[in-house]
Amino acid sequence: MTYRFFFRKTFSKSSPLVALHTSCIFLLLHLSRAAFFIPPLCRSSSSCFFFVKPNTHRPPPSSLTTPVTTDPSSFTNHHCCFLTANPKMDRNRDQNAIVAAVASVLAFGLYKLVIKLPDESTPSEIRNNPRFYPYFKDCIGALDGTHVRASVPLSIQGRFRSRKGGTTQNVLAAITFDLKFSYVLAGWEGSAHDSRILSDALSRPRGLRIPEGKYYLADAGYGIRNGYITPYRGVRYHLKEFSDQGPENEKELFNLRHSSLRITIERVFGILKKRFRVLDAEPFWNFQTQVDIVLACCIIHNHIMGVDPSDLLNQGLFEEPDSDLIIPTLTEREEREEAREWSAKRDEIAQTMWADYMTRNIR
Repeated sequence: MTYRFFFRKTFSKSSPLVALHTSCIFLLLHLSRAAFFIPPLCRSSSSCFFFVKPNTHRPPPSSLTTPVTTDPSSFTNHHCCFLTANPKMDRNRDQNAIVAAVASVLAFGLYKLVIKLPDESTPSEIRNNPRFYPYFKDCIGALDGTHVRASVPLSIQGRFRSRKGGTTQNVLAAITFDLKFSYVLAGWEGSAHDSRILSDALSRPRGLRIPEGKYYLADAGYGIRNGYITPYRGVRYHLKEFSDQGPENEKELFNLRHSSLRITIERVFGILKKRFRVLDAEPFWNFQTQVDIVLACCIIHNHIMGVDPSDLLNQGLFEEPDSDLIIPTLTEREEREEAREWSAKRDEIAQTMWADYMTRNIR
């Protein structure tokens, strides 16, 4: 079943939704008032979607529309859509179809408008912090993978089974340091290695693009090569390991600063999954819709960050890294050649950083 989409102003000053207290909107939708009432995704500052049955040529009057929450077992009342108030409507079937339709529209119609690769300028989060600048001046973001629950046919569940046991899709994402997604590749099997997914992203015609001389920060599971820099192996890395004493050499200092920046992507994943509980729920759509929902959630996240960067959910949330520590599947020669250039770049950054640290004791 397909649905036609209409944009129409639905919120007036007398609307009960307008009268909702900010805290109520946040509790119901996990959106701030600003993000809820200014949806540029709809190309109008006071519009929202209408979804109507096929062959209906006019949008229904506002008196016939009512907000209805989706399946509480998956969205837990944090997401609402507007449905035609039709007594003959099969609520479960039609709501599921509408969720699938909305996800598809967002994923294919708005991805390029909302999720954009970063430019080549140094991010302000680096430029304005002496712990990171000028050492990471060529860094344009961080990348990592995260797992989202997936429902697939029994015959292929083995490929989608993650190391934690459940069936998942492995999602690769790149982010900028203002907590926005700059690239998302969803749909890979849960058992796929992170480095394999990254290779796929880099090889796609409209995939992940890294400007010459720029790079992303990644964890050790990707290995160091052209376009992204990983921490030193066999050296203390995570922030909690530095709680009692400072770094003892340039490699430990580099790993500390690397971790301080790269953890931004763990924070973004944490915010995303906190806001969109559907990503942790057992899905009941077909797999393509499951992929579209991941992309749609990332698009809405970027919208919220653009409208309300001080959103309440952005305060202190992140999840622990869950990437597999696996060497990329390159030939030995390719690995040596790429590692030589980018390892030298990493060493240069670490040595400069350590010299300044010893001089100014900036930690």
